[in-house]
Amino acid sequence: METVIYWFRQDLRLSDNHALSTALRTNRQVIPLYIHSDDNQAEWQPGAASRWWLHRSLESLSADIKDRGNQLIIKKGTTLEVLRKLIKQTNATAIYANSLYEPEYIKRDEAVRLALEKMGIDCHWLHGNLLCPPSHVNNKSGGPYKVFTPFYRYYIQNGFDARVQAKPKQLPKCAANIKSDSLNSLGLLPKLKWYTNFETIWHPGESGALDTLKEFCKQRLHEYPNTRDIPAEDGTSRLSPYLHFGEISPRQINAYLNKT
Repeated sequence: METVIYWFRQDLRLSDNHALSTALRTNRQVIPLYIHSDDNQAEWQPGAASRWWLHRSLESLSADIKDRGNQLIIKKGTTLEVLRKLIKQTNATAIYANSLYEPEYIKRDEAVRLALEKMGIDCHWLHGNLLCPPSHVNNKSGGPYKVFTPFYRYYIQNGFDARVQAKPKQLPKCAANIKSDSLNSLGLLPKLKWYTNFETIWHPGESGALDTLKEFCKQRLHEYPNTRDIPAEDGTSRLSPYLHFGEISPRQINAYLNKT
């Protein structure tokens, strides 16, 4: 069976994951891959709280993938070097990933694409992390909107694809000879366990994201317009870190709000 690589980045979820669903529809063996590399962070390195969150999120994602018959492959190293080695080891013919939009990531992904295409690898960067790709919503001058209200009006008038893709029930098992680095080897957890209290409040991972959305809609949504800007009030959704790590998609939030 032919093999393809699915490259997890800021989309640490199985539900409504456009690039992953596309890879699975090829009916080829899919290798779920996460690369831990300094070149993933550009000049802005994550702080201790962010690294703790990433550890717990990868832990949750790994368990979810295992429940579906596959294994999350974790690799440390320079992105292009890791991909080249895995491609040679597995004879993978294509890579799928959801697009990132920060300038440094765009630059890196383009360099990776050009290098891998020289090896004969098909690279598929798909739009799956936003309701609509930034380039699809422009003002009359052809540039990006700088004020929210006219952007919102244009967006509502023109619509977007609101369909949510279901979580796959099974993931085709990848070859047993593919070795993964251990999650602990990434050294994400602080040596001092100051995060103990964090874990009573925050629950990184896909299920934690959905639980947080449900709790917000049940407890605080009706007061959100009045309390969202008051620091002393518990009035926000608390979904920001889940969105940052891609444990929930904007389409999932939109769909749930429309049902509420």
